[in-house]
Parts: sequence; structure tokens; C-alpha cells
Amino acid sequence: MRTYTQEEKQAVIDRVISGEPSVSIIADTGIPKSTFYGWVRAYRLTVTIWK
Repeated sequence: MRTYTQEEKQAVIDRVISGEPSVSIIADTGIPKSTFYGWVRAYRLTVTIWK
């Protein structure tokens, strides 16, 4: 199992924020879907808490 750096995670989230389709991000990065959606879920929870 690969470990991703915080910078890699942030780069993926930045692409999500910019509106890039999830399918494209997953295909480009090779990140497993479950990992990707876990990061997105964590980001959304963080944003919701800080609003």
C-alpha cells in the first residue's frame, strides 16, 4: 500500500475544487477510488466545520 504525502493529497483536492471531473483525476493519478473519495469526504467535512 502506497503512502501519499500531504502535498499530493492537497494537489488532488485542488483539482477537485477547480471543478475537474473525479474520473479524470483518478485516471491521471492512479489513486484508488476509495482513497480519492475518502480524501474528498474529509475535505468536505473540514470545510463544513469551518463555515
